[in-house]
Amino acid sequence: MNKKFEKLGFYPADILLPKDQDMRKWAVVACDQFTSEPEYWQAVEQTVGDAPSTLRLILPEANLKAPNVDEYIADINASMDKYLADGVFQVLPESLVYIERQQSDGRIRHGLIGMVDLDAYDFTPGSGALIRATEGTVLDRIPPRARVRRNAPIELPHVMLLIDDPEKTVIEPLTAASGEMDKLYDFDLMQNGGHIRGYKLTDRQVNAVADAHDRPVIEAVAEARREGIAVPVLVGHADEIAAMLRELGEDPAAYEIIPGDTDTDCAAKAVALCAEGRANFLMKGILGTADLMRAVFNKEHGLRTGRLTTHCMFYEIPALGRMIILTDGGVNTFPDLEKKADILENAAMCFQALGYETIHAACICGAEQVNPKIQSTVDADALAHMTDRWAKYGMDVCGPVALDLAVSPEACRHKHYSAPGAGMADILLVPNYEVGNGIGKAATLFGGAKNAGVILGAKVPIVLVSRSDSAYSKLASIAAGSVLSRRMHLS
Repeated sequence: MNKKFEKLGFYPADILLPKDQDMRKWAVVACDQFTSEPEYWQAVEQTVGDAPSTLRLILPEANLKAPNVDEYIADINASMDKYLADGVFQVLPESLVYIERQQSDGRIRHGLIGMVDLDAYDFTPGSGALIRATEGTVLDRIPPRARVRRNAPIELPHVMLLIDDPEKTVIEPLTAASGEMDKLYDFDLMQNGGHIRGYKLTDRQVNAVADAHDRPVIEAVAEARREGIAVPVLVGHADEIAAMLRELGEDPAAYEIIPGDTDTDCAAKAVALCAEGRANFLMKGILGTADLMRAVFNKEHGLRTGRLTTHCMFYEIPALGRMIILTDGGVNTFPDLEKKADILENAAMCFQALGYETIHAACICGAEQVNPKIQSTVDADALAHMTDRWAKYGMDVCGPVALDLAVSPEACRHKHYSAPGAGMADILLVPNYEVGNGIGKAATLFGGAKNAGVILGAKVPIVLVSRSDSAYSKLASIAAGSVLSRRMHLS
């Protein structure tokens, strides 16, 4: 099995399918709108009768708080054991199944059946876990469902996950290639549930799912090469990289590919390329950010400098008609005054490298008044008075200042606010990463901003792209890394 599944929280599984059964009676659609309605389950009971069915293997929501729920659970576990003993199932080892469900309204929903790593799941609100809840979790529903699983010899596909795949690298290619797969089932669902088809993925398609999150990065790298933005050196599983390049119509022989085994190995080799001067900037693929940054900060072989490592996001915002840098919304979570000064200086060096002779920076706070009880306003005032430090960059710094007064001349006129560069800020220094993250996402989601991001402070720029980044953002980040590596003195 492709080891990249370990980073997805989703795996191929030994999938059990009934053989020689009435599939309409076997498949029970436990949709949200029905799970708490006893009448629905009574109708299902009449349809199923004595036939083998998943009805005997599930605990509907309507029964979660039944006084005899323990009896229901015991019956479920007994049915599982009986079906296994009676040879009801055929086994598809280490498989993924692509499904198409046509609902009663005609809409077709596409999905993939596999195994979820529950250790990667967290339902805590605001969690950044690999697998997380999209809505509130009703805690009192957990214990009975946990009791069902405690002695269960088999699992059922009882959870629907929404995939975070803005580049459409997983499901859509499977939809296009369903004709290459073995069709496993094709039948009408009971209770006006529509129609369902299932297809077993080929070995090549299973590996493609594991590699899917790599592909947008490879696409961006290939585009950067075609546009003359960068000459990439790729580190990782050579055969898999070559296969992805060929799928994109690229000749692998035109690329330098350095074999790498584990994430740690790949990170070390990529960092070594930069340390040796064979590469000018670093870009993260699918490996974990922590693995990459450990290699970057390695005292003996890494890319450490005496500077603070900071994150700069470039935003091209249509409403402003200019580019700004937002910093630091990713690396330094709650910086003190000294770190804020370093963050601001890295951003100034960045703009200077891009050819800016005059730079306007704003220290974003909730208001323009210094309040001793609000540390961000105290820090902003101190930064604004470090004029000697900023002079060599041709930069003026205002603060504390609210966001509207930092970027809008009209707001400044309306509120009678004046300060050097007020309303025309090139750099937005945020008090903490939460503010930076919020402003950045709002600019993209609500303001139609295009963005690119780099980490500065190491010997070379570091491009960290997210799975949710657009193709444009990935390419723009590569371009930013390429330009800054040539123009900034980073060591």
